[in-house]
Amino acid sequence: MNKTIKTFLLGIGAGAAIGVGSFLFTICSTFSNKVLGSVLFAIGLFTVCFFGLFLYTGKIGYLLDNKQKSKYTIDLFVGYIGNIVGAVALGYLLRLIFSSFNSQTLEGIKKICASRMIDIGEGGSPFIKQLGTSFFCGCLVYLAVHFWKKKWNFILRTLILVMCVFLFVYLGFEHCIANMFYFSYGNAWNLQSLFNILVVTIGNSLGALLVRLIVVSSAN
Repeated sequence: MNKTIKTFLLGIGAGAAIGVGSFLFTICSTFSNKVLGSVLFAIGLFTVCFFGLFLYTGKIGYLLDNKQKSKYTIDLFVGYIGNIVGAVALGYLLRLIFSSFNSQTLEGIKKICASRMIDIGEGGSPFIKQLGTSFFCGCLVYLAVHFWKKKWNFILRTLILVMCVFLFVYLGFEHCIANMFYFSYGNAWNLQSLFNILVVTIGNSLGALLVRLIVVSSAN
């Protein structure tokens, strides 16, 4: 199979996996169990790591020290587009299936969407808040993936991954692919949500890249 097509398909799978985690979090949060929801969200990233799927936020941190930066950049772009397709498609599919008889979850996702709208003139959240929360999310996602790659005990690696995901979800840090799922399920795409995706993608990227630089520097 052509590498570009494979990367794209792996990206779709990763976007859908994060969508599943986001959906489970929303269901639990709707019934006032944010702790359990934050833990279950980790199913998404665990699936990505276990099956070797292509998640942009899990890959971007390795850009600067990659020997073939131009090719890797193309892979990142293709994988990111795949993530968009997977997250958005799953969001609308689950909306079609569940929204008619599960209004509580729909309302929960609408609240999440409203909290993620960046202020463009009126309403929404401050730009700096979005950038900050997404930055720390990027740091934690990179750490989760980094330690998963270690040749350690499977249970230990899984616990570290779950802990990193739990922290960024419970603390309300934003993940660009998860937000794509939320905006799709909530049918909340507009200028504010598009701006949110742009800002959160930048924040996720900067967080992962910074932690990667620290890891590489300490190793040297």
